Amino acid sequence: MDVYVPPTSLKALLETPKGHLDHYPDEAFLLHVFWEAPCRAAAETLLSGLRGCSVATRRDTPCVPTYFFRITKSNPLSPSAATVGAYPPLHDALKKLQVGIPKPVVRADLTRRGMNPDWVDLNLSDPLPLELRTEPFVVEFTEIYLDERSFMLHCGSKDYLDAYGIVTKPGLSLRPPVTTRIGSPSSSIVEKILEPILHERVVAVGSNVVWQPSRGLTLTTFYFWHTQFDMPAVKVAPLGRGFLRQLSNLRGPNTHQHSSFDMWALGITIVIGGQYFSWNRGLVAGTLSCGMSMVITGLAYLCLTLSMSEMTSMLPFAGGAYGLARCTLGFYVGFLMGCCEAIEYIMYVTCSVVQLGRMLTTKWPELVMWQFGVWFVTYVLACGGLLVGGRVFWRWNAFLALTSIGILMVFCIGLAGQVDLEANAGGRDYLVIGGAMEFMKSFPLSAWFFVGIEALNTMSNEVHDPKVTIPRGQIVCMLTLLVTAASVFVVTIGLPPGMPAVSTELMPLNAGFVMLFDVTAKTATLLSIPATFATIQGFILAYANIVTALASSKLLPHVLHRSWNGCGAPLYAIVGGSVLSFGLCFVDYYVDHLDGIMFNVCMLFASIAYTAQCIGYIYLKRKYTRFDRGFQSPFGVAGAIASMLVWIFTMISIVGFQDDHEVSLIVATSIVVVLTLYYHCVAKYRQTFSEDERRVLFPVHVGTFILPAPPLLSPYIIAS
Repeated sequence: MDVYVPPTSLKALLETPKGHLDHYPDEAFLLHVFWEAPCRAAAETLLSGLRGCSVATRRDTPCVPTYFFRITKSNPLSPSAATVGAYPPLHDALKKLQVGIPKPVVRADLTRRGMNPDWVDLNLSDPLPLELRTEPFVVEFTEIYLDERSFMLHCGSKDYLDAYGIVTKPGLSLRPPVTTRIGSPSSSIVEKILEPILHERVVAVGSNVVWQPSRGLTLTTFYFWHTQFDMPAVKVAPLGRGFLRQLSNLRGPNTHQHSSFDMWALGITIVIGGQYFSWNRGLVAGTLSCGMSMVITGLAYLCLTLSMSEMTSMLPFAGGAYGLARCTLGFYVGFLMGCCEAIEYIMYVTCSVVQLGRMLTTKWPELVMWQFGVWFVTYVLACGGLLVGGRVFWRWNAFLALTSIGILMVFCIGLAGQVDLEANAGGRDYLVIGGAMEFMKSFPLSAWFFVGIEALNTMSNEVHDPKVTIPRGQIVCMLTLLVTAASVFVVTIGLPPGMPAVSTELMPLNAGFVMLFDVTAKTATLLSIPATFATIQGFILAYANIVTALASSKLLPHVLHRSWNGCGAPLYAIVGGSVLSFGLCFVDYYVDHLDGIMFNVCMLFASIAYTAQCIGYIYLKRKYTRFDRGFQSPFGVAGAIASMLVWIFTMISIVGFQDDHEVSLIVATSIVVVLTLYYHCVAKYRQTFSEDERRVLFPVHVGTFILPAPPLLSPYIIAS
């Protein structure tokens, strides 16, 4: 095939024969363009011009198979302007004065834009005039091109140029358009048009996703995220990986090249504290009942981990359940899932901080009067380590992980020879206590062994190659936790004092530490502090990442997404979540039996989020079979369904079998009601797509909400 040479003049472009069918198969790409208009009327005018362009293109260029449009006010490109300097047209006009352009010329330019020429006397810091304080609207415009020639010829008719004259009228847009591009156009288009004029952002996709030739057919089939466009017979060739780029996530000099070991270590620090304490309360239902709960829950977490690892290898999004739910179950459900997961982690931090205070006061009773100070110092140290970030944090995290799991290994291996299940586990009398009712009541407690492993998916922004690094680290971490959970369970119930005393111990491992190191029980408590602190710090990082993702999409106050001192740590999300968690510590301390209620609410929210993730996995697994996956769950959809059934079972056990007079359900429902009111009254009208969503989840959003419309029809408008 000859190399295509674009026309070098407008006259040559207009005279070029239109209607060709052959194309260059290595150059297919999609553009999604965002134009920000100052008001609805300007957006409608802008859209009419774009629609006229598309009509001319569809008539003249068969190799531009589809166009889609919509107007929305829920996806602004930037915050609303409050000052003259933040309003692009006025800002540009005043800057012209500063570089020496005569005032009459600037006044004439403002008049041409339909603006008051007297505004030339304003300062950049002055409040924006009331006439300009309108709510901006965004016109979104999707177009697919098969090669460079189709891109050039789509503007190669007089009808197109006449319509484009409407688009370029002054005053219709606040700023230059922003373009998201997927695919691999020729370098000349990228260098001459997409980068300098359309200000493109590039979304990475795998091979054979954008399009591929049909097999055994006479037609070329254009595939885009499971949506098919059939074109007349053309010359074809295999599609290579294309020209794919991603925005860098490096955030300043204190960066760290993450490895799968770092992800393993982070998973250990988040989860391991739950294997030191609290799980033993499930033994009140009997050793067999508790063991069965642990096995069932462990397998459910394993299936969930494998499913989420597959999703991360395909769509590494840092918002956790929020991102997946938002693009598969809808914006409202996605918002709820993100908030539920963040609240779950915030409450877990509260429980762990209060537990840490109890440990320290057990060793040093004089600290009872200073517990509030202990909590405060704990939050300061944990948040401080996160704000330092970079190599310092990750080395500190690795130290905590190795220390915490090393203590468990010493505990299990060192005491293995002294385990006597027959003498200490209670025998037949303590296998099952209270029957099915007690089993249902204690079932959620087994989650202490594993809860938090799913939080590794929130680290996608921090990792150089999340599609590979996170799945490897997460799976190995989950397998490690399964081994340590089983070992801790067997060794603990096999040591004196055994059942039933161990079920009520604050620190169930203390008896073993006393035997192993010949220390007092109070001193043995100190061995659980590294793991408890590690869990606190790990969960703070997890909820900070989720809050940052929500704030980046303006579902929460946008200030919460700001980072600290260029190192990338989400300062406001860390501090904001920690202040809320610190406040809950006082409530937990002064209200009797609140520990159990908070745990039940946490597990209820966790189970809802896990169920949503399983549904999202099943949806993507079945609909987007052509996405590249670096890892595939060996259990597939069946594993996700099995995991989902366990989470539904957990929700039933919390709602129907806890002796709390349904307080847990009432609290959880109240939180959901408040979140729902906030979403429909505030967040719904401010939400947008964050940079990460556009870069990572844009393919699924397009495939779910835009592309399934019938192909090759006249352009249509969706106004919302």
